[in-house]
Amino acid sequence: MEWRLTLPERGLDVTLTALNPAAWMATSVPYWEGPIRFSGSHSGRGYLEMTGY
Repeated sequence: MEWRLTLPERGLDVTLTALNPAAWMATSVPYWEGPIRFSGSHSGRGYLEMTGY
């Protein structure tokens, strides 16, 4: 799983990659959470939570 995040006015263009793609939870409100790494104009690692999409 990957997501692309761009904020041109801030000079940000990164691709976020899930380290555990199986972290998707198909509950009544779709939910994903887990560790990520990102690369592009910035790089690093982090933790992402997304709901309601």
